Amino acid sequence: MSARCRLAKACGSVAIIATVLLGPRIAAADRPVHEVQIVASRFTFEPAIVQVVAGESVRIVVRSKDGTHGFSIPKLKIDLRIPDSGEPVTAEFTAPTAGEYEIACSEFCGRGHGQMKAALVSVSFTRTDPEAKCGQLVLVIVCPIRSESGIGTISCARTPASRRIARRS
Repeated sequence: MSARCRLAKACGSVAIIATVLLGPRIAAADRPVHEVQIVASRFTFEPAIVQVVAGESVRIVVRSKDGTHGFSIPKLKIDLRIPDSGEPVTAEFTAPTAGEYEIACSEFCGRGHGQMKAALVSVSFTRTDPEAKCGQLVLVIVCPIRSESGIGTISCARTPASRRIARRS
């Protein structure tokens, strides 16, 4: 049994997490930027849902199709004014922790202005699972979900043996 396996058995999932966190990392400058093109028009954003991975570099490019609009993600302190000329306006940021972040038009654009909303959905990917055997790669995807009781998360894991583990919080 390797030293890593003995340590994992002795310390449980904390050791597994530490092994993953201390493993080789890709420098931030070497990571690709996730670019999303968004079109603002009365009274919608297209696409209405933007999905990103927590921690990745994101570039949002917004254009207006028909008039002056705003593009605001209040929780991320992003607020752009989108001119009616169709010229692109760009915001670059690091995707936030997993969750749903409201996008709204911040420039009055007519009677439907209050309904001009979209969502930035940030998901996280984890490669650890306390049920995994030593040396077994497990991919766990944590996604925010919306239900009548509010926003929660669902985790789905796949092991090489295609065993599926699902947890809901």
